[in-house]
Amino acid sequence: QRSKNRREQEYWNSIVTDRSMTVGMLHRQTAEAFLSLGHAHMRLNEYHEALTAFQSSCKIFKALDGPTHLSVGRALDAFGLAALRYNREGGASYLIQAKTALEEAFAIRFHNLGIWHVDTVETFNKIAGVYLHMRKFREAADAYREVFLVRKAIYGVNHPSVAI
Repeated sequence: QRSKNRREQEYWNSIVTDRSMTVGMLHRQTAEAFLSLGHAHMRLNEYHEALTAFQSSCKIFKALDGPTHLSVGRALDAFGLAALRYNREGGASYLIQAKTALEEAFAIRFHNLGIWHVDTVETFNKIAGVYLHMRKFREAADAYREVFLVRKAIYGVNHPSVAI
């Protein structure tokens, strides 16, 4: 599995290089390639490299679509998760960056999709995880309770996503 993930990472790295040269850095295809490269790095537990790729994707999406577009929310959500995991793996404390990125992603998704959308609630679930890692147990419990209630409303009581 690791060699398959490595080939995927190498593939997306070559796509980023190709898109940067053929369509330019400030292009949707380049932003999407950076996003995919970041996800490939995540599968390899290369969180620092993922952070760099997600940050590049986010900057391009912000320039193309504006700061409140869903594309930006998607990149910020990915960045926030990478920062949280990098922090867990012993990287420098990235919890504040994770929280900031996830809160911005949540605001974008809430505004564009509403609270009842699965992407919105999943971002909020990641924010709860940040609170937990920050040892802010009251905030984490409150956030997880909200996630549970929204998931229950979206999926119903018997769905596996409701069993946090």
